[in-house]
Amino acid sequence: MAKGNASLNRWMVGVLEVAPRDRILEVGFGPGVALAELIARAPDGFVAGLDASALMVRRARSRHAAAIASGRVEIRQGDVASLPYGDATFDKACGAHTIYFWPDAVTGVRELRRVLRPGGLLALAYQERERMPPGSAEALSRAGATLFGPGEVERLVRAAGFVEVRVEVQGAPDGPDGFCAVATK
Repeated sequence: MAKGNASLNRWMVGVLEVAPRDRILEVGFGPGVALAELIARAPDGFVAGLDASALMVRRARSRHAAAIASGRVEIRQGDVASLPYGDATFDKACGAHTIYFWPDAVTGVRELRRVLRPGGLLALAYQERERMPPGSAEALSRAGATLFGPGEVERLVRAAGFVEVRVEVQGAPDGPDGFCAVATK
């Protein structure tokens, strides 16, 4: 998972244009590729990670123990539908390949919007169902994932209250490696 998704995670972090003092939330950090990039790019900021998996949380806490001890990083187990942060806490928020697993994607995006400051940026990286390798799409569907077609993620981000939304494409138009819905609060 870490190797297969590393390129998309790094690209998503690049789309965020992280500044050194940014306060950033990553939801569904999994093995932590994007989380490590965010920590490196915001040396004077604050990075929070939230993941539903207790195993991923334990690993991230161990891997980033020094940054946690310094107060620059916080790792929590939780659910995107009920973020443990106050309104307007973060400058930026992101998640890669996580939206498929949210029981109610609009609710999850609304929560991310709530914790963003005015002008804050959201980046949700994903792959459209038609572009996924057949084995991946089948396995994700069996696992209960909701796969999205062209334009569906952009529509649900708008339904969650974002007005300024665009979709960026990683790779060639005839064979995109991934998509990223980018929205400004």
